[in-house]
Amino acid sequence: MSTPSGSGLVGYAAAAAVGWSVFLPIGLKYPLLLCATVCGLWMLTRDGHLQRLRSDGPWGFALAFWAWSTLTMLWTSGPWSAASAQMGLYALLLCAPVVGLSVPTPWARRALQHFCIAAGAVGLLCVARSWSALPAPEGWAWRSTVTAEGNQRIVTSLLLALGCALALREAARGWLLGSSLSRVLAWCVVAAAAAAGLAGQDRRTGMATLPVLLVALVVGSAMAQHCSRAKLVALALAVTACCAGLGWATPSVRERFAEGFREVASYNSAADVNTSWGMRLKMMEQTVQMAAERPVVGQGLGSWEALWVKRVPSGSMLAEQRTPHNEHLLVAAQTGLVGLTLWLCVVWSNATRGLRTLGVQLAPATLLVWSAVAWAGLFNVVLRDAKFSVPLLILAALAHASGRSDRSH
Repeated sequence: MSTPSGSGLVGYAAAAAVGWSVFLPIGLKYPLLLCATVCGLWMLTRDGHLQRLRSDGPWGFALAFWAWSTLTMLWTSGPWSAASAQMGLYALLLCAPVVGLSVPTPWARRALQHFCIAAGAVGLLCVARSWSALPAPEGWAWRSTVTAEGNQRIVTSLLLALGCALALREAARGWLLGSSLSRVLAWCVVAAAAAAGLAGQDRRTGMATLPVLLVALVVGSAMAQHCSRAKLVALALAVTACCAGLGWATPSVRERFAEGFREVASYNSAADVNTSWGMRLKMMEQTVQMAAERPVVGQGLGSWEALWVKRVPSGSMLAEQRTPHNEHLLVAAQTGLVGLTLWLCVVWSNATRGLRTLGVQLAPATLLVWSAVAWAGLFNVVLRDAKFSVPLLILAALAHASGRSDRSH
């Protein structure tokens, strides 16, 4: 990709900054996404392209999902403050298509490339920290990367997995297009750095997501056009070697998964639960019951926590939970089968968007990003928690823009 001159340098510098900003604290990413959406609407209106938004299938599904979720506030048993806050978070789904249709394709590709490089840099810092080669850094800028805790640590793990998968996609893309060997190897090094940081962070969400993304890369490439069988086999072998090598080199992560499996095996629904995976099973069980009570229209937006505290012992560790740690079940319980169907349509239409692009040679970036959303949503609330939704939607918008067949703007 050639570097533009003059005013184009400003746009490319901004694209690079956006790629790195995905790892910044939520207080900076949130206004970035909102400002980009406002600017995107202005650009689409100015250029007379607003009809593209209206005819965009994923945006239509997102609008329908948000509208239905808002309607369920009429019968919610939860507090109005919780329902309105969740309504605002679900509205962020409408931002990604706006930004995706307005950002120039070359800039979006540059931003995704810089996100991959940022993931590699964060990965190396995480490795240095895990080896005690890096003193504990202080300050707000580190709390979303090296010193992240709680949900933010899980988000960073997920972003490292995405950075690794997207970097491997860049390497495969360069290989298919006949780029120099040094360029292909450079992207492999970036992917390896992100994967090493993922292992060093020791979070199960990211480690479980990376193999799914790599499988999606192979399957999506098989569905794409102009990818020979020999190259697909080579890509599949490379992905298998990557997953096997990562698993072999990380005994601490293997132990973490073994610990989780032991917690599942010892789960007793009738007893008080205080293990990580045991509590997740309890939340899944109770959330399914909530959904079954009002299967079509749901319990109403913002109702889960109010229903949850009535079902668990007061003062227990379970009572401290605020979400079911499963976005799909949360949607089903609060908005019913109607909302769940619309949400799955949002995910599917976005994930398969790039596969309909003529001339595609590799699994599109949208497939990887939305596969991460769908898979991580099995263990976390990826819409209800802005720490997850904002960076993922920024990447979804960039992935959409980077794969647009129309390069006119």
